[in-house]
Amino acid sequence: MLGLIRARGGFLLVNQQMNYAREMTECGKNGYKCKHNIRRKYKKLYDKNR
Repeated sequence: MLGLIRARGGFLLVNQQMNYAREMTECGKNGYKCKHNIRRKYKKLYDKNR
């Protein structure tokens, strides 16, 4: 998703992108459900910023 955000002109703010990357890294150990929830959260921000 992060690649997609950059490719489409960056509808997430830079600090949101960094937070997204950090949260995804931290939750990588917790498996799929955690990542899915983070994606959903940032998808809302992404759509709002658009």
